[in-house]
Amino acid sequence: MGVEAGSAMMDCYRALESLHDSGKVKHIGVYKFSAEQLQFLLKRCRVIPAMLQAEFHPYLYRKKLVDLCRQHSIRMQAFCFIKCMEDPVIIGLSHKYKKAPAQIILRWIIQHGVGVLPKSKTPSHILENANIFDFSLTPSDMERINSLNKDKCFTPYNTHYFR
Repeated sequence: MGVEAGSAMMDCYRALESLHDSGKVKHIGVYKFSAEQLQFLLKRCRVIPAMLQAEFHPYLYRKKLVDLCRQHSIRMQAFCFIKCMEDPVIIGLSHKYKKAPAQIILRWIIQHGVGVLPKSKTPSHILENANIFDFSLTPSDMERINSLNKDKCFTPYNTHYFR
Protein backbone atom coordinates (compact mmCIF):
# COMPACT_ATOMS: atom_id res chain seq x y z
CA MET A 1 0.00 0.00 0.00
CA GLY A 2 1.36 3.40 -0.93
CA VAL A 3 1.98 5.98 1.78
CA GLU A 4 -0.39 8.48 0.16
CA ALA A 5 -3.24 5.96 -0.14
CA GLY A 6 -2.80 4.77 3.43
CA SER A 7 -2.66 8.36 4.63
CA ALA A 8 -5.98 9.20 2.93
CA MET A 9 -7.67 6.18 4.50
CA MET A 10 -6.26 7.02 7.93
CA ASP A 11 -7.48 10.63 7.60
CA CYS A 12 -11.00 9.29 7.05
CA TYR A 13 -10.71 6.81 9.91
CA ARG A 14 -9.34 9.46 12.28
CA ALA A 15 -12.42 11.58 11.51
CA LEU A 16 -14.55 8.60 12.57
CA GLU A 17 -12.46 8.22 15.73
CA SER A 18 -13.12 11.90 16.53
CA LEU A 19 -16.86 11.29 16.17
CA HIS A 20 -16.50 8.28 18.46
CA ASP A 21 -14.53 10.31 21.03
CA SER A 22 -17.19 13.04 21.01
CA GLY A 23 -19.93 10.49 21.67
CA LYS A 24 -21.69 11.19 18.39
CA VAL A 25 -21.20 7.59 17.29
CA LYS A 26 -21.04 4.55 19.53
CA HIS A 27 -19.20 2.17 17.20
CA ILE A 28 -17.07 2.40 14.07
CA GLY A 29 -17.20 -0.16 11.30
CA VAL A 30 -15.30 -0.75 8.09
CA TYR A 31 -16.41 -2.17 4.76
CA LYS A 32 -14.72 -4.35 2.12
CA PHE A 33 -11.32 -4.48 3.83
CA SER A 34 -8.90 -7.30 3.05
CA ALA A 35 -6.79 -8.82 5.83
CA GLU A 36 -3.85 -6.68 4.72
CA GLN A 37 -5.92 -3.50 4.75
CA LEU A 38 -7.32 -4.34 8.19
CA GLN A 39 -3.81 -5.03 9.54
CA PHE A 40 -2.67 -1.65 8.19
CA LEU A 41 -5.56 0.04 9.99
CA LEU A 42 -5.10 -1.87 13.26
CA LYS A 43 -1.44 -0.81 13.50
CA ARG A 44 -2.46 2.86 13.33
CA CYS A 45 -5.90 3.31 14.88
CA ARG A 46 -6.87 4.26 18.43
CA VAL A 47 -10.40 2.82 18.23
CA ILE A 48 -10.63 -0.74 16.95
CA PRO A 49 -13.49 -1.16 14.49
CA ALA A 50 -16.47 -2.96 15.99
CA MET A 51 -17.58 -4.44 12.67
CA LEU A 52 -16.16 -5.43 9.32
CA GLN A 53 -18.58 -6.08 6.51
CA ALA A 54 -16.83 -8.06 3.79
CA GLU A 55 -17.43 -10.43 0.93
CA PHE A 56 -17.24 -13.99 2.25
CA HIS A 57 -18.57 -17.14 0.60
CA PRO A 58 -17.29 -20.56 -0.44
CA TYR A 59 -15.51 -19.11 -3.50
CA LEU A 60 -13.86 -16.46 -1.30
CA TYR A 61 -13.00 -18.26 1.92
CA ARG A 62 -11.02 -15.63 3.81
CA LYS A 63 -9.64 -17.59 6.76
CA LYS A 64 -6.89 -15.05 7.45
CA LEU A 65 -9.46 -12.24 7.62
CA VAL A 66 -11.84 -14.24 9.84
CA ASP A 67 -8.97 -15.12 12.19
CA LEU A 68 -7.76 -11.50 12.32
CA CYS A 69 -11.25 -10.27 13.18
CA ARG A 70 -11.61 -12.91 15.88
CA GLN A 71 -8.18 -12.03 17.33
CA HIS A 72 -9.21 -8.36 17.68
CA SER A 73 -12.85 -8.99 18.70
CA ILE A 74 -14.15 -7.44 15.48
CA ARG A 75 -17.54 -8.76 14.39
CA MET A 76 -17.49 -9.84 10.76
CA GLN A 77 -20.57 -9.78 8.60
CA ALA A 78 -20.67 -11.52 5.24
CA PHE A 79 -22.31 -10.43 2.01
CA CYS A 80 -22.50 -11.64 -1.60
CA PHE A 81 -22.65 -15.41 -1.20
CA ILE A 82 -25.34 -16.37 -3.71
CA LYS A 83 -23.02 -16.80 -6.71
CA CYS A 84 -21.84 -20.28 -5.67
CA MET A 85 -25.23 -21.90 -5.03
CA GLU A 86 -24.99 -23.99 -8.20
CA ASP A 87 -21.65 -25.54 -7.28
CA PRO A 88 -21.87 -29.37 -7.39
CA VAL A 89 -20.49 -29.69 -3.85
CA ILE A 90 -23.13 -27.28 -2.51
CA ILE A 91 -25.87 -29.09 -4.46
CA GLY A 92 -24.68 -32.46 -3.13
CA LEU A 93 -24.69 -31.20 0.43
CA SER A 94 -28.15 -29.71 -0.02
CA HIS A 95 -29.40 -33.19 -0.93
CA LYS A 96 -27.54 -34.79 1.99
CA TYR A 97 -28.98 -32.36 4.54
CA LYS A 98 -32.34 -31.91 2.77
CA LYS A 99 -31.79 -28.14 2.74
CA ALA A 100 -31.66 -25.55 -0.02
CA PRO A 101 -28.23 -24.56 -1.36
CA ALA A 102 -28.60 -21.10 0.19
CA GLN A 103 -29.20 -22.73 3.59
CA ILE A 104 -26.01 -24.79 3.23
CA ILE A 105 -23.99 -21.65 2.46
CA LEU A 106 -25.62 -19.66 5.25
CA ARG A 107 -24.92 -22.46 7.72
CA TRP A 108 -21.28 -22.65 6.55
CA ILE A 109 -20.90 -18.90 7.15
CA ILE A 110 -22.51 -19.09 10.60
CA GLN A 111 -20.34 -22.05 11.60
CA HIS A 112 -17.29 -19.94 10.80
CA GLY A 113 -18.52 -17.44 13.41
CA VAL A 114 -19.35 -14.86 10.77
CA GLY A 115 -22.65 -13.01 10.80
CA VAL A 116 -24.76 -12.72 7.70
CA LEU A 117 -27.87 -10.83 6.64
CA PRO A 118 -29.29 -12.72 3.69
CA LYS A 119 -31.13 -10.64 1.14
CA SER A 120 -34.34 -11.80 -0.46
CA LYS A 121 -37.56 -10.25 -1.66
CA THR A 122 -39.42 -13.57 -1.76
CA PRO A 123 -41.30 -14.38 1.48
CA SER A 124 -40.64 -18.12 1.10
CA HIS A 125 -36.89 -17.52 0.69
CA ILE A 126 -36.86 -15.20 3.70
CA LEU A 127 -38.39 -17.97 5.83
CA GLU A 128 -36.07 -20.57 4.30
CA ASN A 129 -33.01 -18.41 5.04
CA ALA A 130 -34.03 -18.21 8.70
CA ASN A 131 -34.37 -21.99 8.97
CA ILE A 132 -30.66 -22.81 9.36
CA PHE A 133 -30.42 -23.53 13.07
CA ASP A 134 -31.89 -27.03 13.06
CA PHE A 135 -28.80 -28.66 11.57
CA SER A 136 -25.00 -28.40 11.59
CA LEU A 137 -22.48 -29.23 8.91
CA THR A 138 -19.98 -31.91 9.87
CA PRO A 139 -16.31 -30.91 10.11
CA SER A 140 -15.57 -32.86 6.92
CA ASP A 141 -18.40 -31.08 5.07
CA MET A 142 -17.09 -27.73 6.35
CA GLU A 143 -13.69 -28.66 4.90
CA ARG A 144 -15.28 -29.68 1.59
CA ILE A 145 -16.87 -26.25 1.34
CA ASN A 146 -13.67 -24.52 2.50
CA SER A 147 -11.82 -26.26 -0.33
CA LEU A 148 -14.08 -24.57 -2.90
CA ASN A 149 -12.11 -21.36 -2.37
CA LYS A 150 -11.03 -19.78 -5.66
CA ASP A 151 -10.16 -16.36 -4.20
CA LYS A 152 -13.04 -15.20 -6.40
CA CYS A 153 -14.20 -11.74 -5.44
CA PHE A 154 -17.49 -10.60 -6.98
CA THR A 155 -17.26 -7.05 -5.63
CA PRO A 156 -14.26 -4.71 -5.86
CA TYR A 157 -12.18 -3.85 -2.81
CA ASN A 158 -11.60 -0.33 -1.50
CA THR A 159 -8.92 0.14 -4.15
CA HIS A 160 -9.24 3.93 -4.18
CA TYR A 161 -7.54 3.94 -0.75
CA PHE A 162 -5.21 1.02 -1.35
CA ARG A 163 -3.33 1.26 -4.64
